[in-house]
Amino acid sequence: MEYLVGKGKEKREALDGVILQGGVSDREAWEDFAKEGEKKEALEQAIKHTKELIDAGKGKEILSTEDNVVLKEMGGPLNAYRAHSLLAKGGDDDYFSSDLSDEQFTKTFGRIPRTTPVCFLLGSEDPYIPDSVDREALLERWTKIMRGRGRIVDDVDGGVIPGAHHNLEDDPEHVVEDLVQRVCGFVTGLEESRAWKNVGSHL
Repeated sequence: MEYLVGKGKEKREALDGVILQGGVSDREAWEDFAKEGEKKEALEQAIKHTKELIDAGKGKEILSTEDNVVLKEMGGPLNAYRAHSLLAKGGDDDYFSSDLSDEQFTKTFGRIPRTTPVCFLLGSEDPYIPDSVDREALLERWTKIMRGRGRIVDDVDGGVIPGAHHNLEDDPEHVVEDLVQRVCGFVTGLEESRAWKNVGSHL
């Protein structure tokens, strides 16, 4: 998403097509992880602390993971800016959260280049998507927003893959084959015809 709509996108080479497989919200995943108790307090503190560092011009400062279970679970050295982007609502990496408004989605999905078809793929069993999120409804929102601004979405091959986890690791062969067929269908459509761009929603 950053490549497509982020700062400096005008200078980047155009893409023939994009598959957004497993496009999940890091923020919602961490909120789900830290729903209550000590974890919730740690998440709130991490967001507050990183915002303070950024405001003080210290966005590149590497964070200590001591005494904060959320930052510890995130793993690896993270600077304040990166952590805030992942954890805070409206952060620079907050592209996929289900609680964002249509107006906010329009500023991201609605700005994907008109010449770049997109195929959205989510797993029905992706553990990083909270149970409260309606996956199909979310894809439908993204699709509606993109098409409303003249963008191209392949929802013939795109959609929610039954039984699929985030990276399909250890998923049954038929689930992986489902993904492969969808990817091949999208790529073939790019090479042969884009007739599917006018097809109604199949979600």
